[in-house]
Amino acid sequence: MEHVEERTDQEMDYKRAQEIYLRIQKKEPKAQADDLKTLRADVPRTYPEEPFFNTDEAPGRRSLDQLLRTLIKHSSSTGYTRYE
Repeated sequence: MEHVEERTDQEMDYKRAQEIYLRIQKKEPKAQADDLKTLRADVPRTYPEEPFFNTDEAPGRRSLDQLLRTLIKHSSSTGYTRYE
């Protein structure tokens, strides 16, 4: 019975995280043009040899772009910071 309760808690955590993510995604973008320009340059450089990331239509590239744009919206005071 404990395993079922644990899975239910995990499912609830996932659903809550998904709801938060979707709510943040709907926020008006407050990102600076520089943040978006840097993001557009960085995403294609992420594992360019991997099929999951290697084209503009690759699912990994689209997902990464969407995730980073959502994080920019969530942390508008920080913006997009590239690690070098």
